Amino acid sequence: MRSQAGDLGAEIAEYEQLRSGATTTFTANSLADLAKLLIQGRIARGWSQRHLAEELGIAEQQIQRYEANGYATTSLTRLCEVAVALDLQITETARHTTPAA
Repeated sequence: MRSQAGDLGAEIAEYEQLRSGATTTFTANSLADLAKLLIQGRIARGWSQRHLAEELGIAEQQIQRYEANGYATTSLTRLCEVAVALDLQITETARHTTPAA
C-alpha cells in the first residue's frame, strides 16, 4: 500500500505541475509514449476532455475512450488533429538501436 500511495502521490504532483502551467515541454522515449504526451499537453493547456472534444467536433466520450486506451485505436490522422488542436509541436528522432547487418 505504501508503494501505491507513493505512486499516487507522484501522479498527483505531476498533474499539479502540469495544471500550474509551469511545464511546457514533455518528453517521450518512443512513439508508444505519444498518448502520454497528448494527455499531458491537454492538462497543461488547462483543457478538459470536453473542451478538446468540442475543438475536434467529436463527443467527449470519444476523448475519454482515446485516453483510457492510450490512443491505441486512434488513426494517425486523428492523432495529428489532436496535436494541432492542442497547439503541440511534436518532434521525433528515429534511429536504429542495432547496427545494420
